Amino acid sequence: MSFFNSTSFRFIHIAVVLVAAGFSLYSGNLQAQQVAPYLKNKNYGIQLGMYDLFTSTQADVIMLGNSLTYNANWNEILNRSNIANRGIASDITSGYLHRLEYVYRLKPRICFIEGGVNDLYSNDSVRNIIRNYVGIIDSLQSHYVVPVIQSTLFVAAKYPQAREKNKQTQTLNNWLRNMPGSTRSSFSISMCLSQRTAFFATILPMMESTSTPRATHCGLPRLGAFWRNTNCETVQRAKPESS
Repeated sequence: MSFFNSTSFRFIHIAVVLVAAGFSLYSGNLQAQQVAPYLKNKNYGIQLGMYDLFTSTQADVIMLGNSLTYNANWNEILNRSNIANRGIASDITSGYLHRLEYVYRLKPRICFIEGGVNDLYSNDSVRNIIRNYVGIIDSLQSHYVVPVIQSTLFVAAKYPQAREKNKQTQTLNNWLRNMPGSTRSSFSISMCLSQRTAFFATILPMMESTSTPRATHCGLPRLGAFWRNTNCETVQRAKPESS
């Protein structure tokens, strides 16, 4: 009997196949783990593809955020025609940071930033969210775009882990409110444009209990009303600077 027909060879062959299969499975799992978290959001690639199809070449104001931004028609709310919505449902701040090229394509003057809650529910740390915000703000300012940071919304008491996540949200908002070089919520857009600094706006207090599955979305009409009726009275009147 030749070695290749022996029981020993068959066992060796089976062992090699199993090891190869195991290595292949491990490699696949490792690659999956190495995929950036924001790319795991199916909406991300879809919206970037849509941005490539959009024909707009300039917008004075960009709304950058997650589903709370994406779900609103900001031109309707603010009675303008020069706002571009660059919100993506379920997006996280690292996703914002890696798609700023789609903001700069439109040569905006102001960029409103809303987000953070999806990061927290992805179990990212407040420290990492702050690091992403710093990267976003620095990049915007280097492109002469004025950042306006909106406070991260709290979730309703009935939402999973609400107490823990709202505590983290408060920590995040405290840092954003007091970050170096920022100005608090009382501002005019003309002031933004003249000072070219980062502004922070407190949008909503702790939300009331509700049975709605995603409680933060209940705040969307109030978010729009805030910008329409308060600070964005100046946004409505803002005109492009003469070149």
